Amino acid sequence: MNGSFVQRGPARSAAHHQSYDALDITRFMRPGTNALAIRFHHTGVARPYHEQTRPGLLVQLEMVHDGKTSILGTDRQWKMMRDPSWDSESPRINRWHDASVDIVDLRQRPDDWSRPGFDDRLWPAA
Repeated sequence: MNGSFVQRGPARSAAHHQSYDALDITRFMRPGTNALAIRFHHTGVARPYHEQTRPGLLVQLEMVHDGKTSILGTDRQWKMMRDPSWDSESPRINRWHDASVDIVDLRQRPDDWSRPGFDDRLWPAA
């Protein structure tokens, strides 16, 4: 939130019984424009003994100001980009685990992407 790290996830759950993390981010908010930025990582590897599903992210931010509640949630207005610092071709650890070798080149990560004022105009819709 506004360039500050809030929490690491995920809220692990089964497809038939979703769970979620509830966070109070009030201390990270400030007057004026705020930036809510989320890093979501999916290895993209196939799992031999699990149902094939696609990755996803749902976010809901509830704000109360002067007794009025506003809700901001993930929708078609959200933007995304693939992090060029992660090697998407990195090999799986082995065929029995849902994990891959993390190969990351932090020199490729865009600067200040999680701060207010970052220019995301070239990012596609999520």
